[in-house]
Amino acid sequence: MAANDGVQFSNEFMAWNAGICRRYRKADAPEPIGGKVLSAAACKNEDVPFQLAAAGTDGGAHVRVKCSALVSEEGEIPADAWRVRFVDYVRCAEQGFVADVVGDGESRALAASVVQPIWLTLRLPKYVHRGRYTGTVEVCCDRAPAVVFRVELEVLHAQLPEGPDARFYLDLWQHPAAIARWHHVPLWSEAHWELVAAYTRLLEEAGQKPITACIIHDPWASQTFDPHESMVKWIRQPDGAFAFDFSVFDQYVELCFEQGLPGPINCYSIAMGPGSRLDCPIRYWDAQDAAYRSLECCVGDAVYGEAWGQFFEAFVPHLERMGWLDNVCIAVDEAREEKMRGMLAVVPAELSVALAGNYHESLDARLRDYSVIYPGAPAAVCARRREQGKTTTFYTCCEPAHPNTFCFSPLIESRLIAWHALAHNADGYLRWAFTSWPESPENCADYGPWPSGDAFLVYPGPKSSLRFEMLKKGIQDFEAWHIARKRSHDDPRLDEAIARANADHDGRSFDPAELEAARVLVNDILRI
Repeated sequence: MAANDGVQFSNEFMAWNAGICRRYRKADAPEPIGGKVLSAAACKNEDVPFQLAAAGTDGGAHVRVKCSALVSEEGEIPADAWRVRFVDYVRCAEQGFVADVVGDGESRALAASVVQPIWLTLRLPKYVHRGRYTGTVEVCCDRAPAVVFRVELEVLHAQLPEGPDARFYLDLWQHPAAIARWHHVPLWSEAHWELVAAYTRLLEEAGQKPITACIIHDPWASQTFDPHESMVKWIRQPDGAFAFDFSVFDQYVELCFEQGLPGPINCYSIAMGPGSRLDCPIRYWDAQDAAYRSLECCVGDAVYGEAWGQFFEAFVPHLERMGWLDNVCIAVDEAREEKMRGMLAVVPAELSVALAGNYHESLDARLRDYSVIYPGAPAAVCARRREQGKTTTFYTCCEPAHPNTFCFSPLIESRLIAWHALAHNADGYLRWAFTSWPESPENCADYGPWPSGDAFLVYPGPKSSLRFEMLKKGIQDFEAWHIARKRSHDDPRLDEAIARANADHDGRSFDPAELEAARVLVNDILRI
């Protein structure tokens, strides 16, 4: 059908530029606001997001999106650099049905008077020429004229790094057992490994570094719908000694390496977490009785020391044979200072240690990877540890209320995460759950006492979320800022950008224009 020049085109169909910070609720009325120009300035190798929205007064109309190539005097960005995804609603206790699931499909049938968000991503090639490019995006409907948006893009004279070269340290804890359960495949089967690879690719694309490996069964004491399964099989032999099968651990680590995660391999854990509990039940296979049993022990007691002593006597030589010894951390979640001292007593000196929790100066020297609960460690501590070759991040979980990455959080807060890291001189960000889904996450994001969406950042499929997309956008801002600093270390606009982006971390009151202004300051330096 022929295109129409207005934003609202008929009583039956309308489409508009919603902006990437807008999260719709299913109950929201259509709001045909915004202009017809989609504009952005971005680096080479950057993903440029846009969010459109469509609605119709009558249900059943089918919508699809056509994206053109972008052209300039310097060259062309092909049409296949675009990715179009329709956003689905998910139920959450706090706000009812909210838009979050970044779905798939070439077209979508509109529900009567319900806003249909559309997430567009333009992937800029690494070797595209700098300059100004133009093109079009058409939102087409089988019952009304198409809505045409003009695209105006400036490609900056900078290229974002990727993989091991990316500076931001993203640590989202993986949960392979949940993937097996939801997809109805046997744990550690060939079908399961293929699925784990697909979800790991999403992590790699976002800049994930660590590999989450479980060395005991259920190290978080079933705080998730699916217990975390051990990748190490503990086997108690008839003489009472332990033997260990590392085959699943090895296959998992090698898969993660193949998908681009560089490590470290963070091994959870030598005690139950999170919190101060000292008990550490270890599930093992009793070879004599051919049954699983539990070894009851507590941090610091003789049984604990003996069991973990045997484990490390086998684990350290195995890591040496695999060439991984320098890339492994024994990882702990929110252990208190006195509990950490008891655990560290059994960890061999040649193994590194990771901790997510409060900052304790007495533990600092032993920790290679230290994630401190929001707002994080002091900036001076982060700088000193970086000089020592150590990593310091911050994390959010069920708190604070703002900023966070819940299903109902203002979308801008996910993008602000990386800007908070810049303000505190941190290396990156940790979150406790990537795919720790409730029973049916595509329908309801609630689980237990946690805020909706606290336990996961992507959906089964794998499908992304608006939260995850905005987190990635913030990470790209972080990388662009560091490129700008390398070019112009003393430029006052660098500090001004951080100040503007960190003026308010509550997305309910923060003006998105301030964050865009912060990125503009960075882009101005990149134009030099």
